[in-house]
This record gives sequence, structure tokens and C-alpha cells, in this order.
Amino acid sequence: MLDRAAPRRIAEYIGGRACAREAIRRLTGDIADLPVGPDRSPRWPGGLCGSISHCGRRAIAVAGETSHFIGIGIDLERCLSNAEARDIADLVTSDKERQRLGTRLDALTLSLIFSAKESLFKALSSQTGPIPFFQSFQVSEIEHSNMRLSLIPDTLPGQHCETEFTVGLAELGELFATFALLAKP
Repeated sequence: MLDRAAPRRIAEYIGGRACAREAIRRLTGDIADLPVGPDRSPRWPGGLCGSISHCGRRAIAVAGETSHFIGIGIDLERCLSNAEARDIADLVTSDKERQRLGTRLDALTLSLIFSAKESLFKALSSQTGPIPFFQSFQVSEIEHSNMRLSLIPDTLPGQHCETEFTVGLAELGELFATFALLAKP
């Protein structure tokens, strides 16, 4: 998988996997490797779920027991530039979201929405498989430490999952993290 990867990509991969191994060790006391699945996602040891993210020279990972969580997603990002935000706004948000958020949809807000949806995709993917696109979710509320998102009806036909989700937001210096912890009922 990393045969032709740039040195920076290799370092990100190694850093993310090291964080994941540490998260597993802290949770279980065991050291475990995470093989790569066919979709390039990590394959967590039996009874565990988790997520890995990296941004630049930083990496982060979280793990939990499947007896407590359906899925866990985490994303580490920097704030997009204004030009980057303009370039991806139509991919990340729907017309309805852009109309509702209006002037609140600045580069930071769009960065947080992108990251929150990415965290939610990661958390749900173990249950549903890949989610088709960012607009599968609509932002219903943004607060200081979390964001509420709603699943668009019929986005995941044949799948039974919640329709309302809360994604946490945390500032980490010049970066921020978003995290989705989908607890079992």
C-alpha cells in the first residue's frame, strides 16, 4: 500500500498507526497491530472499534469496545483557507445548509462541518459501509463544543441507523479535532 507513497505520507501512516496501537494498549493492556483492509481502513482487533486521523505532523487515534460503541470516528484538521473553503463548499454542504447558515459559513465553520461529517462517516462506516457523499448529512445546529447533524432519509437504503447525531468539537492549538462516539443503545 505504501510502496509508492511519498515520505510525508509514510510518516503520517506510521504516526497514525502508532497512536492507534497506544489507544489499544491503554484500553486493553495488549499490544496489537492493525492490518489494512481492502478499503485501506484499519482492521481493529476483535471486540474493538476505533478511528485514526492525521494532519501534517500530528496524528490522533481513539479506540473503544464494541460492547459499548457501534462506531467511533475522529478527524484532525487545520482551518481551510478562504480559497479552499470556496472550492469545497458545494461538495461539503447542500444548498439548504448554505442558505440556512448564510454569513456564518466562513472558512472555519466550513472546516468544522467538513471534519464533523468526516468523523461521522468514519463512525458509521463499520455499520453501513461507505457513505455515498458529504451531503448525506445536514447540519442542524452548531454550538461551541458540538455539532448536530441529521441523516437525509433514504441515504442509506436497507440500513437501520439513527437519524440524528452529535459530533464533538475540540480546539488543539492550530488544529482542531471532531469526534463521533456512537454508543450502543
